[in-house]
Amino acid sequence: MQRMLSFTLSAAILWFLLVAFHEGSNFEIQEQQAITITLIVAFTGMLIRLALPEHLTLLGLFPQGMVLYLALDKFCGYSTRTTLKIMGWFVALHLIWGLIVAFLF
Repeated sequence: MQRMLSFTLSAAILWFLLVAFHEGSNFEIQEQQAITITLIVAFTGMLIRLALPEHLTLLGLFPQGMVLYLALDKFCGYSTRTTLKIMGWFVALHLIWGLIVAFLF
């Protein structure tokens, strides 16, 4: 249940950021891009968790960040600056959400 909620939240945050940083109005394509990119990053995270020992799972964040950057660049075609802005906001919003959840539960 927690992983499904995390996936849905990641897709929603990414979709919001894709819409915020794009001038067009084709929201359906951006929704599909957000879900596809979130699936790719989640699958990468799953493979990393399987490959690394449990005490080294934080090292898996770097490859996931690289995959997120490459997926954003490949699927969305934004400039490097816009891709880095989306990544920065994505990480910041996840950190804020993580702090909120940590304090509430």
